[in-house]
Amino acid sequence: MEGNGEKEVGEAGRPPKEAKETIGRLKKGKVTISQDDLIEVKQFYERILAMAAQGLFYRTGRLIGAKMWVRAKGSDMEDVFRFLKRDGWLAALRVEGDHIDVMGSVEVGEGRGPSCHILRGILTEILEQARGSKVWCQEVECVSTGAEHCRFTVQFGQE
Repeated sequence: MEGNGEKEVGEAGRPPKEAKETIGRLKKGKVTISQDDLIEVKQFYERILAMAAQGLFYRTGRLIGAKMWVRAKGSDMEDVFRFLKRDGWLAALRVEGDHIDVMGSVEVGEGRGPSCHILRGILTEILEQARGSKVWCQEVECVSTGAEHCRFTVQFGQE
């Protein structure tokens, strides 16, 4: 088998022990996707699901935001926002009053409207976890539509 390009398999077609160990390590790893690939995947779902895709992306962001909050383990909001930058979701972020300005959102692409639905979900979840109350977050400006930066307005519910 060796030397003719075929790979060894374990008994009964199972992968050998080394492969199992590699697979175990991969399960704990990170997946990286390019901005172009992310935009292409989003456009694919938008073609199939139309407006429902936005809700799917938003809920995906909420899940990512919840995981990010758990990883932060009590860090302050500045640390959590740094995670967003470190993980490649954005280049810079500025919080002022009732809005958050984002520069360099990974979700920016050519579009007909605001496109940063995953990021909106992430921000919503992080803010809700930090405040312990409902948060409403809407993207009101987006680079995808020609704006200088992406702007999210934030409204806080009762604690």
